[in-house]
This record gives sequence, structure tokens and C-alpha cells, in this order.
Amino acid sequence: MLKKQNRLLTNYEYGKVRRLGKKTNSESFYCYVLDTTGFEGDKRAGVIISTATEKSAVKRNRVKRVFSEVLRLNFDRIKSGIWISLYPKKEALNKNYEEINVEFNKILQNIFVN
Repeated sequence: MLKKQNRLLTNYEYGKVRRLGKKTNSESFYCYVLDTTGFEGDKRAGVIISTATEKSAVKRNRVKRVFSEVLRLNFDRIKSGIWISLYPKKEALNKNYEEINVEFNKILQNIFVN
């Protein structure tokens, strides 16, 4: 789990990232990235999965734990001032940690190359 200062916490923060950030698609998730450099210091990240993706809370929580762990282990690779929100798709329910981690690393490379 990320430190509280490094998590997106409110609906306002998630909405800001979604409205103003750059959207990137992956096979298993949507990734919104907002560069707040110059405005707010800390890098932040969060995961949202809706009941429309999966009705079972057990399955949703498993997916959220996997994505949170991927974020936690790759958090040091994210530049300061970047906010990231991840929205898992239904396809993520059938993926394991390694597959999601590979997809997230590809997204990180694309974000920082462009």
C-alpha cells in the first residue's frame, strides 16, 4: 500500500486526473496521467474499479489489490508531480500479477518517452 500522501483520495482528485490527464489504453486497464509539475509536489496514484466491471466484491478487491501492488512496486519509476489513476477492465479479472505488471511497465515507458 502506498503512503497516504502518495494516494489519490478524493473524487475531486480522480476527476481532475480524468478530465485533464492524458488517457492511455491497455488490454487490461485504462490509465489516466496528469502532469502537475509546478503546481503540486508529490506524485500520486490510485485504482478505481466499478461494479459494472464485476458484481462480485471478492473479485473486484482481488483485482484492486493486484493493481495496487503493481503501483507500489513501480512507484519509484514515476516522476515527481505525476498523478496516475488506473481503471481496470473486465479482461483484468483473468490476468495474473505478472501480466498486469508487464502492461503497466509498457505504459510507463510510453508516458515518459512521449
